[in-house]
Amino acid sequence: MQRYLTALAAALLISGPALACEAPDIASIDIPSGAAATEAEMVQAQQAVADMVTAIEAYAVCVDGLSRIDQRDHIRDRDEAVDAAHRLATRMNREIRNFNRAVQLASR
Repeated sequence: MQRYLTALAAALLISGPALACEAPDIASIDIPSGAAATEAEMVQAQQAVADMVTAIEAYAVCVDGLSRIDQRDHIRDRDEAVDAAHRLATRMNREIRNFNRAVQLASR
């Protein structure tokens, strides 16, 4: 029994870091249309995107810190998450430009 518990503890220690790296849910971010959004909605979306980018960066660092064997299972997910962060930031920047344009047109 002692040998079984020791083996179980060792397996948990080895697999622990792999379990700690979880990709954030990018689909949970809602970016409003800049042409129709309020300033508060844009600020809220911008903060949500910034938080998500930070979470994705932390995920990438976590995956990079894994052993090569554990990395193998996460590399594609990490790369997809980083690409998604770039797309998310690009989309947010586009909507900010649309928002600024709408505000400028409304003030004429």
